[in-house]
Amino acid sequence: MRSALALRGSLVVLVATLAGMSVTHSTAVWLAPRLMAGSASALIFVIAASALLGPLVVTPLLRHGYHQALLLAAGVVLAAAAAAGLLRIGFPHRIGTAAPAPAAPDRRPAGPAETAAARSGRR
Repeated sequence: MRSALALRGSLVVLVATLAGMSVTHSTAVWLAPRLMAGSASALIFVIAASALLGPLVVTPLLRHGYHQALLLAAGVVLAAAAAAGLLRIGFPHRIGTAAPAPAAPDRRPAGPAETAAARSGRR
């Protein structure tokens, strides 16, 4: 019962603080509702995770059933990390961009000797 009340209260605080964050333009004033929203979000996550994982630990029939799920989740996380690493190595920053523009010729300002030669018509 207390978890349901805490969950509902955290959801209300989260929605209110997210709405309050959009009202201000000052970073200093924005930080207070952001901190409250982060805390409420963390509490919601903990309550939801405990509500889902609690029965798996307590119920004897399912006590050994979550090992396979944990292994599957670990495999998914490792595959995502490997894919992210391969994408980063293979495509560092070229995804979604056009071909690079051709390099501009080197045009440095002319020195005094070159300027005098250009005026006299010599090169």
